[in-house]
Formats: sequence, C-alpha cells, structure tokens
Amino acid sequence: MGVEMAKPPKEMSLRELSECSARELACYRRREPSDDKYCLEILQRAVLERNSDAWAILQMQFNDNMRMWIGRHPHKESALRHEDEQSYINDAFSRFWRAVSEQRLTFATLAAALNYLHISLNS
Repeated sequence: MGVEMAKPPKEMSLRELSECSARELACYRRREPSDDKYCLEILQRAVLERNSDAWAILQMQFNDNMRMWIGRHPHKESALRHEDEQSYINDAFSRFWRAVSEQRLTFATLAAALNYLHISLNS
C-alpha cells in the first residue's frame, strides 16, 4: 500500500482519488470486495464543491458502465436508430448532473450512485 493510500480521501488530490477510484471500480464491476469511498469523495467534490475536474473524472470512470447498460438494453437496436450511443450517454450524464446538483444529493454507496445514473440513462 502506497503512502497516498493511507491518506483519508478528503486529503487526497483528484489524481490520487482517480487512481484509487478506478482500481476500486474495477473490483466493483467484477463483483469483488471494493471500497467506494474514493468514488464517493470524487462525487461529493463534483456535486457539493461544483468541481468540474471531479465531474470529468466521474464521467470518464462511469462511461464503461453506461456503455454496458446500453449494450444490455432490450431495445438497444431501436434506440440507436434515433441517436448514437454517446448521445444517450451525454444526455444521461446531463440529467444525472442536473438532478444531483439541484437537489444537492449525496450517496452513501457507489451502488446507489450508479443506480441513480442508470435511471438517468433510462429516463
């Protein structure tokens, strides 16, 4: 474990958080034990502090989830005739951002945040 890993997430730089979050998100996707505190800290900085760099990191890290959800959607072919995949992803992130920033939502778990994002994609 590196020295930066011993720091509490609140004391970590966005770069450090991004690295830890990416590693933990990969574990989460494989259904392995993971620690979502890094991702939640990035989300908190994006929403509560309105940090655009934190928001960009979230978009980058959650992009794979969005593509997976689109790929599994039962009406994928029909939907993709109207707009491309990236348009749906961009729209979902916009809806997610508006909802969480206007309501100043916070999430207790990564699963809760991803669930809300998934709902944003399907709405």
